[in-house]
This record gives sequence, structure tokens and C-alpha cells, in this order.
Amino acid sequence: LPGARLQHEHALAAIQDEPVVLEPGVRVERGFFGWLESHHPDATGAGDLHWVEQALALPEARPLPPAADDGVLTPVVSLFSSCPALVCEDAGEADLDRWWGPERREEEREHGQLLSFFAGQRSHIVLKAKDCNVLRPHGHILRSGGTLEPDEGVMTSTVWMDGVFHSMVTQGHVSINRFLSTTHSYLSLFSSHGQRIFIETQQGWRRLGLPSAFEMTPEACRWFYRHAGGLIEVRSQAGTDRHELTLELIVHEGEALRCLVSHHVALNGDDGATTRPLRYERHGDEVFVRAVPDSDVGRRFPDGGFRISPLAGTVFERVGSDELLFEDGQSRQQPYLCLLTPPARRLGLRLTGHLLALPESRSITADAYWRENTAGLTLAADAPPVLQRVAEILPWFAHNALIHFLAPRGLEQYSGGGWGTRDVTQGPVELMLAMGRPGPIRDLLLRVFGQQNPDGDWPQWFMFFERERAIRPGDSHGDVVFWPLLALAQYLHASGDAGLLDERVPFFVADPAEARPVTLWQHVEQAFTLIHARVIPGTHLAAYGHGDWNDSLQPADPAMRERLCSAWTVTLHYQVLTTLAQALGDLGQTERAGALETLAAEVLADFHRYLYVDDIVTGYAYFEAGGGIDYLLHPRDRRTGLSYSLLPMMHAVINDMLSPTEARNQLEAIRAHLHGPDGAHLFDH
Repeated sequence: LPGARLQHEHALAAIQDEPVVLEPGVRVERGFFGWLESHHPDATGAGDLHWVEQALALPEARPLPPAADDGVLTPVVSLFSSCPALVCEDAGEADLDRWWGPERREEEREHGQLLSFFAGQRSHIVLKAKDCNVLRPHGHILRSGGTLEPDEGVMTSTVWMDGVFHSMVTQGHVSINRFLSTTHSYLSLFSSHGQRIFIETQQGWRRLGLPSAFEMTPEACRWFYRHAGGLIEVRSQAGTDRHELTLELIVHEGEALRCLVSHHVALNGDDGATTRPLRYERHGDEVFVRAVPDSDVGRRFPDGGFRISPLAGTVFERVGSDELLFEDGQSRQQPYLCLLTPPARRLGLRLTGHLLALPESRSITADAYWRENTAGLTLAADAPPVLQRVAEILPWFAHNALIHFLAPRGLEQYSGGGWGTRDVTQGPVELMLAMGRPGPIRDLLLRVFGQQNPDGDWPQWFMFFERERAIRPGDSHGDVVFWPLLALAQYLHASGDAGLLDERVPFFVADPAEARPVTLWQHVEQAFTLIHARVIPGTHLAAYGHGDWNDSLQPADPAMRERLCSAWTVTLHYQVLTTLAQALGDLGQTERAGALETLAAEVLADFHRYLYVDDIVTGYAYFEAGGGIDYLLHPRDRRTGLSYSLLPMMHAVINDMLSPTEARNQLEAIRAHLHGPDGAHLFDH
């Protein structure tokens, strides 16, 4: 294989067998075995070869006996292994005009071939040619509901252009409360996860995979399959006015189709990986699926489950489990729910969550909801092209932000469900400020301050539904304590809502019965008490603690947490003090504002005294325990490629051994060496 890395390649352990010449009529068997040891403290060595002998001695290592008199083994065949994907044609100009009209915006072309474009109010269309020429597949996340506050009734789903019509379907917590499995490979190695559709053609069953064209809107997706037998459209949608997901298939051209829709159920906490029978019930035309009692979802919601209902005009010819997928009609106890329909030109399903009883979502159309969430921005027809492009991308920025805020998950993240304290008090707050929606910010702030620890700090992340309140880490980075305070300041400045400071919210304690509400301002005071205690001794500069915004940079030496200072965190500290002081001053709370202004002046003075040297702001400063020389990491040091965490430690060691002049000379010699041919290699390892 070429010695080059492409985007999203995966690290794999490969086993290559010896070459074999397969003569006509000759049967050859090859196979491999893996051996797993739960504890292997020593490095791998020649002594490990004895595991090979033990693996080959297992009964399973012997060749299987012939399954028939002719000596030919009969493999187990399922639709996922035997059924090819439907071959689709490229969409022509007439098709594109018919589906989206002649007006196409922001067209993307390569060598004259159209790859993608925007159309309509908020539609982005990707053609087959583009998906075949990019390394990352096209996918989308759908979320039900029309509110801007966390809602445990929300249904979420991840869909993919390559025939994944719903997957990772959840209600409430977007990782734990999972109904359908998620896809396990971006390389499309598996076609069995999530919700899939098979159609019966004259050539046999075919799976709907890569389409001729794929349309995404914030609330729905459409697949167009132009094939030799006609034209098929598939729609997946998340309701804005109710918590439900839908799937529809429409035959626009060609014969009526018999369809089989498979659902890989993942209710038992294993993403469908464990072989165990499916628990489902028929209620008339509907199917209700339950988790096994001895599972996380089963214990949390013993009477709950998910329901699949037919849309008007849809008939289920047969409802079954995985036996409908196998050629011999025998179940292998795989967790699949399969729905077989008679030939039809249109069919539809509705997926609803029933883990808990919640009221219906806000009654609002998709058009109205996304108009609100882009602040009703409209442009004149003759607006400059750059503004037209901003208007085109705006609904997608809003959609991505709201997914991150209200259904924390990602296309490339198989789990989610929590709020990063830093994240949720940044983007969502700024988005809703821009939208002029103070109500959801107030709700968010009350939730965030309700997660504050009694010492004044916050966890790095937490769960925003009360049901999962105990799931949270025990510490956080040094900058996290500042972000809720900055969000509060921004909200007060924009809303003038002084009453929020008197709202009573408890600090987080393990036992909710022991929680004692205090005013939100008392939460603020406790946070500042902690901030003032976490400074470099003798200064007003915030200590680095467990890290700043750079999550990958953690001090290896615990002592550095109290002696290292990030200019970035100090700047954030100053911004919090000045922004909150201004907001309080605008509210007439001059005493509180004045105290914060005094603190801000002290921080600013020390910033100039210690972190602003030779007209350059340092990246990090290391304050040695015994005084001595303060080491300031200047931007000019970045040219060496040295790690920001290694360089201060190296300098501190040198200063203990050498005079300042000798230390400077020695450090320059180290830098010069690292510029040599082995320098990069040394620090990579």
C-alpha cells in the first residue's frame, strides 16, 4: 500500500495469507483466529507465540465438516450479504429542474461536472458524483421539536446519503436512550445498521444505497433514485410541531414495489451487538418495541419503548424479526425488526418514543421555526453576492449550533448527551443573543448555575437532564469557571434582567434532598472566591490549573498547575470582570460594579507587569517556587516547534543549575540542536 495517509483512514491490523493458486474444481480453505488475553503486563515478544499453538489446538480451529454430500459448505446468506445495492444513474438536467426548479445557487463544479448546489429556501443538494469523489460521506442530524430549551421528549436521528434513512435514533438522552443502532464505519463496510430499505425488482431484492441526488434541509432529507426501472424518492423528516420521525417512499416512475424495511434495534445498551431476541408487541397495525428488563433503558423506563406506526395507506404484509432477512427463513436471534409491505407506489412509517410521557412539542411549522432561528433575516434580490452567500449558509450555522446545544451529538461522534460547561455558555448564548431570544438564555443560565459545585467551580461537562445528573467528571480546566460568569454578564447587558440575580438555585450536591437554594448572585460570589484563590502567589494572574482552552495541553508535573500562567486565561479573567461590571453598572448596581472594576484594574496591571515583555504578549509564564527568573514564553519561541509544556520545564531545570547567562546560552544551544535533522523526530516521541 502507498505510504501516505488520507483523510479518515483507519488504523487496522492486517493479516495477509500466503498466495494460493486455485485450480478449476479444487477447494481450498483459509482462515484465521484471534486470541484475547485480559491481562498482559509485559511487552509483546517471542514468548507470546505459545498463544498461537493454544489457538490452533482449539476445536474451532479444525476445518468444518462438509454440510452436504457434494463436499460444499453452505454459508448462511442474509440480504445484507447477498443483496446488491440498486444501481442508480446520474441525475440529468431535466431531473434537477423537475425536482428543484431551474434556479440553482452556489453551484459547485469540477471539470465542468455539477457536484452540488443550493436551492429553495434552505436546501442543499449533493449529487452522486460528489459523494463518490470525497473521502468523508455526506450525512445529517435531524432533531424533532420547535423549542429552544432542552426537552426530554426530543427525537434525534442521524441519516447518511448512502441509504441510511434513520440511525442512532434516540429520545431524550442522545446516547443512553437509543432505539436504532448507529453506523459503524464511514467506509460503508457494513450495510446492516440503523434503518435500511430493500426493494423487490425483476432481478431480485436490491438495497437502496447511494442515490442519484441527496437533498438536506435542517428538518428533513430526500433521496432520489433514478434507476433502469424508474424513479424512487425517499423522505426522512423530524417534526417541528411534534416529537416524531417519519420515513416515506414514493414510486414516481415504474412499477409498484414490494419493500422490506429493516431496523437494527439497539435498546439494550449494546448498540445491537449482543445476540438476544427482540421484544416487540403488535398493537393492531402498530409495533411496540421494548428493552430487556436487565438493561440500562429497561431499568430506567420499565414500561417504556418505541413505536413504529404505518402512515395513511401503508399496509404491513408481514412483521417479523431477523428471520425475514435470512434466505432460509431461520432466526439467528439478531435484534432486527423487519416490516414487509405488499407492492405499493407509496408507503410511510412513523417512529415515536414512549420512554416517558411528555406533552406535545410547540405547534410551529418548519418554515416558521427556521425563520425565527435566523432572526427573520431576508435579503433583497439585488443584494451583493457575499451577502447572498451569508444568507445561504445561515440556516446551517443555526442548525449546527442548535444540535450542539439541544441534542449534543455529531456525525463522527457515536455518543453524546452532555453539555460542555465551556461550550454551552459560548456558542448557544451568542447565537440566541444574535437572535434576540433572551428567554432560552435565562433558562440555560439557571440550569448551568444549578450544576455549580459548592466550592464555586463547575465540572468540565455535565448532563442537562435531571435523570442523568450523577454522570459528571470531578474536575475541570482552569478557564471553565469563567465562562458561566461571562455568559451571565452578556445576558444581563442585553436583557436588563436584574431579577435573575435574585433567583434561587441550589449548588450541585450528590443527594438532591440535601440541596439548599441560594440566590444566583451568591453563586457568582462563590465563583469569584475560587478565582481569587487560584492565582499565582503574589500576583492577580490566574494560575493554569488543569489547562486552558487547549484541551490537549495538560501539565505533566502537577506542581506546574499552580506556577504556570496562560496569558489567554488572564485575558478571559479580565474580560469577565469588565463585562460583568459594565452590566451591573447599567442595572444601577454601582457598588458591585465598582468592586469588579477594581479587580479588573489589578489584573490588567499584573498582565502588563509580567506577561507583556519587549512589546510582546507571552503565551505562558512559569513562576518558579523560589523566585528567581520568571520564564516568559514569547511568540518568537514558536519558531522552534518546541512543546509549550516542555519548554518551561526545561528552562526551570536549567535555571536551577546555571547562572542566567549560562542558562540562556544553554537554551539557545538546545534550540539549535532541535533545528537539526533529528530535532522534529526527537520531540515527536
